[in-house]
Parts: sequence; structure tokens; C-alpha cells
Amino acid sequence: MKFVNCWEEDDRVYLKTKTELLIEQPEWYFTIEKKDASENRDILKDCLRRKAITRFEDEGTGWIRIYTPYLKRKTLILYLRSMMKTYEDDVRLWQRYLIDNEIELETEQSVLYFDIECEDLKRGLNAGNEKIVSIAVIGSDGREDVFYSIKSEKTILKKFIERMNEYDILAGWFSEGFDLVAIKKRCDLNKIPFDCRVTEWSAKDLGGLDSVRKQGRERARPEKFNHIDLMQKMKEMHYRDTELIKKVRSFSLGSVSKVILGEDKVDLNGESIYNLSRNNPELLKKYNLQDTRLLKKLDDKLQIIKQKLIEHAICGARINDYTSHGKIDPFALRAAKRFNKRLPSRPDQKKIEDSFRDNVSDVSAIDVGNKAIKKKGDYAGGFVFDPTTGIHPYIHVFDFSSLYPSIIKTFNVSPETYVGDKRDGDTIRMPDGATFS
Repeated sequence: MKFVNCWEEDDRVYLKTKTELLIEQPEWYFTIEKKDASENRDILKDCLRRKAITRFEDEGTGWIRIYTPYLKRKTLILYLRSMMKTYEDDVRLWQRYLIDNEIELETEQSVLYFDIECEDLKRGLNAGNEKIVSIAVIGSDGREDVFYSIKSEKTILKKFIERMNEYDILAGWFSEGFDLVAIKKRCDLNKIPFDCRVTEWSAKDLGGLDSVRKQGRERARPEKFNHIDLMQKMKEMHYRDTELIKKVRSFSLGSVSKVILGEDKVDLNGESIYNLSRNNPELLKKYNLQDTRLLKKLDDKLQIIKQKLIEHAICGARINDYTSHGKIDPFALRAAKRFNKRLPSRPDQKKIEDSFRDNVSDVSAIDVGNKAIKKKGDYAGGFVFDPTTGIHPYIHVFDFSSLYPSIIKTFNVSPETYVGDKRDGDTIRMPDGATFS
């Protein structure tokens, strides 16, 4: 079985395939080491008696599964973490279901490319502030349409959602920061259900690409349908391509299309969308549809979506899992399962902060908001000088390619190979004294 999308609601998992939507209510568990289970047998039995634990299962490889009601798991986890090390207690229900059942991502998915046009009477780019007058769509099967109306925005939105539901993936250009945000807000105003959250931008783990991804103030976060912002994905793929960046100047659809395709947007001769929607709707439709055609042509040529599907299929991640940990976590969890290993749970942020505070002599060194927490004895890291702006001749860059991976391989760095200060036998000792087998 292969999945198109997967999500959870309460203690149920919704698995969408090419042909059906399955609803499952799987058991959820985390693991502990067998020796910890033996040493804390009475405590675990008491948790079982109180129904905080529903059952145990010996995996036969040194690990004990702890099954617990998913919606009440956090109290038990915090309690047991104070006495023993837990493994994979941060894995979500839908992740556990996909991994244990070895369900892979479907790489053959249909795509609906779309673009919206809004009235432009107000100043600035503020998604959702003005009425949508046109939505153009083109499917990967070649079917085209323009949903246009100046009388009923509700009609446009309903027709768009109906068409969207016929495809596996929705794709736009800067749609994460504008088009989908606008559609969600206008659906709310028109009291039309649309399963998509709108959140404020955050610098938290954007795959190290916050500087090239960040646009606008808000972003759309759908869960029950797949969405790919082709502009954001293209930036990720080409953010080191300085020659391309010089050519496109900006990553606007028009600039990229001219460079990659040799085609441009329809010229509106300075007319506003508002005026066109009332005085020349045919030109507006042509303009809207051409933008969507450019989207499809760019993807057909660059294979952006195909690349993303293969990347996420290799990782075992969902299409909407765009962050680095969203892709790396399922990849690591699936690999660990094949080797009968269990991965340590991710510590909660408060525990990390408290741990650092206990080891810091200077309280002023703690800045949780900027993650500038320094532990006593840690190296300070590189100092970044304030830049002197301007054009400078003879610039030299001293950098190592893949520095961290090279260090990891050279010193065989891994939690499983760490042996503390041991110096016996065939060990590798790092400059700070840490030793690995």
C-alpha cells in the first residue's frame, strides 16, 4: 500500500490513497530498554493497574514496548522520563502507523496548478484583504478552467475547492505566503469550510533556508490536502546557484519564466485588476490563465514536483513535511526499525533550558529565544563581525565543504560509539577528550 497523504485527528489516523480514505484507530507505544523495565517492574505494574499503561510487549531485541492511550500519553511520559530513558515517545500517531506498517509515499500523484487574482484597490500586499475575482487552474492532465465572477466570490471559491478535490497535489507560485492564505481568509468570510491553517512566519527550523524562504507575514499550513509552493521549492533547489539568481533578479513568476522558458506574463498595459474585472474580463482571464500555464511549463521542464515526491518517498515523509526534521526524522526512524534499533526521544525544550541553566555560571549567557544558550565548558563558536557595507576587492573565503559530516566520519561520532574518557583499545580521541570506538 502507498499513501498520498496522512494525518491524525484525536486518536484516529486518516490515510488517503489514490482510491480511498482509510480511517484507523491504531495502538500507540514508545519503548524503554529491557534492563530499565526489570529495574522498575513495580512502578510499571502500578501504571498498568491505574490504566496509564494498557499493555507491554517484549520485542525480543532488548526493547520493551509501552502501550498507552495516545491522548493521555504526556503525563505518563513525563513521569517515566524522571526515572529512565525513553525512546521514540515524541513520535506522532500517524508516523507510528506509517512506519510500523511500512507504508510508502505514492510518487505518481496528480497535480492542480492554480493562480488567483484579487481586487487591487488597497495599498500593499496583504493576503485576504480584498475580494478574489478570478482563479485559474490547470491539471497535470491538461484540463484548464478560469473561475471568474465579480458578483459571487463564494461561487468562485466553491468551484475551485470542488476541482481541487479531484487532484492529489495543489501547486502555486508564492502560494504558501499569498494565494492559499487569501483563499483561506476569504473562505472564512464566506463561511465555506477549507481545511487550512494560517500561521505567522517563524525562523524555527526552516531547513537552514529562512533567508531565502521568508516572504510576507503569514503562511498557509494545510494538512488534509497536499500543497507545494513551486517558488519556495525552486529557491531551495537553486539558492546556491548565483548565476541563476543574477539572471532572474527576483524569484517572481515573470522573471523566472523569462529566463527558464523564454516566455512572459500577459501585458496588462498598466490596467488594474479591479478595472479589468469590470471592463475587460476576457483580458483578465487570459492574464490569469497564462500565469497558471507558466507554472505548469516550469514544472514540466524542471521537474520540481517529481523531485520533491522522490525526495519525500525516500525519507518516508509526507508532502507537507517541508522542514529538515520533518524529512530526516521518518528516514531515521525507518532505518532504525530495520536494524532493530530505537532512537532516543527528543527532549522537551524546558528540560534543555533547565539543564543549561544548571551548568551556566553567567546567567546573562542564556538567551532561550535566540537559542544562544552556552553550557559551561562548551566552545564559544565563531564570532561574526558586523559587516562593513560596500563593494570590496580581493575577497577570500576560507570554508570547508561538508565540514560537519567530515568530522562525524573522521571521528566516528555517534551516540552508539561514544565511550566517554576511555582510552583502551582501538578508540578515537577528539581534541576535547571525548572518545569514540
